[in-house]
Amino acid sequence: ATIDLALKVLEPTPSCPASSVAEQVLGSFTDPAAIREFAKSVDLLTVEIEHVDANALEEAAREAGIEVHPSPSVLRVIQDKWAQKEHFAAAGVPCAPAAAIASEADLARFGAAHGYPFMLKARRLAYDGRGNAVVSDPAGAAAALSALGGLGQGLYAEAWVPFRAELAVMVAQGRDGALRAFPVTQTLHRDSICVVTETPALIDPGLAREAERVALAAVASLPGAGVYGVEMFVVGDGDGERGPAPGTATPSGAAPASAAAARDKTPRLLLNEVAPRPHNSGHYTIEACATSQYLAHLQAVTGQRVGDTSLTAGAAIMVNVLGDGAGQAANAERIAALRTRAAAEPRCALHWYGKAEFKAKRKLGHFTIVLADFGVGVEVEIVSAHRTPALMAEYAGGAAARGVQVIIAGAGGAAHLPGMLAAMTPLPVIGVPVVPAGARLDGVDALLSICQMPKGVPVATVAIGNAANAGLLAARILGVADPEIQARMVEYQRGMTDTVMAKREAMAAQGWDAYTPPS
Repeated sequence: ATIDLALKVLEPTPSCPASSVAEQVLGSFTDPAAIREFAKSVDLLTVEIEHVDANALEEAAREAGIEVHPSPSVLRVIQDKWAQKEHFAAAGVPCAPAAAIASEADLARFGAAHGYPFMLKARRLAYDGRGNAVVSDPAGAAAALSALGGLGQGLYAEAWVPFRAELAVMVAQGRDGALRAFPVTQTLHRDSICVVTETPALIDPGLAREAERVALAAVASLPGAGVYGVEMFVVGDGDGERGPAPGTATPSGAAPASAAAARDKTPRLLLNEVAPRPHNSGHYTIEACATSQYLAHLQAVTGQRVGDTSLTAGAAIMVNVLGDGAGQAANAERIAALRTRAAAEPRCALHWYGKAEFKAKRKLGHFTIVLADFGVGVEVEIVSAHRTPALMAEYAGGAAARGVQVIIAGAGGAAHLPGMLAAMTPLPVIGVPVVPAGARLDGVDALLSICQMPKGVPVATVAIGNAANAGLLAARILGVADPEIQARMVEYQRGMTDTVMAKREAMAAQGWDAYTPPS
């Protein structure tokens, strides 16, 4: 779907990424005069970053007689993360215990009430791990304060959350208050920066429904239209029971006397924070949903009905491309290599943002891999042949009785897992050789280990790191007895043919020397 709108963007950086699709006006979104002049040239104001001058935005919109979505009042709440915590707690959204910190005595009281460690956070301009410090014990309070610039910076404390996963849900809210949730996504972080999102999240359906309810409740409490990114923590013991580890403070602030008390009183999900705009965790929607988060945002703020937000693929993996601090030349080579690899995979789309500076850990782009939907249910487990042999034997012995029909096992190094599973189950096993961290043989050792099985214990082996082919082979095996799966496989093969033919036609039209495969 498309939307017929002329876009203008206020941005201080010349030739900013958005200038490729919008008319750019040079100016800062924190400069009241620039905001006022910009507001006179448009019919509606919205934001792509929450760190704007909300008061200036409100005044400029009033003077120009136009609307702002989401509302400046929402931006003021979101900009101050302590105010954000207060707002959502008052709205009944589950949050970790938190408190404003104005003195060292406040820190000591919070530690005494909620235990150590806990997080000390900046109230403003904190993101991607910036503005956070761990207070490990009473003696560490001074160092944490110093790391964040002292009490004058505006700080708050938050109880330690022993989460086992992080989830995100994009929610679109129309001008009429109507809400639409996108699929629940699992976000994976390194050094407090999101590096991968997996959609749909591999969690039990009940937890997914609960995550959607939390996200909808959070956004419903905020006035103003637009798309919101809702991030939350999954807490508990991993078996669907409610509550963190024994002794962890509950949202009421009281430490539970037992694990049973924790499970009774603590929700499985705790809100982390909300972004009042399209969000990194929603980038997958461009390729994988009927309506992208960007189109949904424009539909919502202009008063149109938000389109279908459901997945149009079996799954989507989004990977952020981060600057590594090696300089533009080295990063340019890395990006060129990524483009080449992406072009070779029909279901991979690379988005390059065109940022001028390649700072370390800066998000320079992302790529999304869209996986085909063959209508095959899956279960995902972590099992080690060497470290959890009893668990491996239990899994393999009970797989057929649980209804599993094909097992895909990834392993690196000695890579005994696929073979051991094949020895313990009558089901077909497909092995995926992987390259573990610190590997010296680039996966060749795993490849040989998996494929060189003795007579009587077969393991189908795919190329190193080619988990996609393992999934496709499993679908073909299942398709022998399931005409619907086989029909979807035929459709998938036609799609690959169409992709190659489209490239042939493009090269014929452009000439071989001018043709660049699409990324």
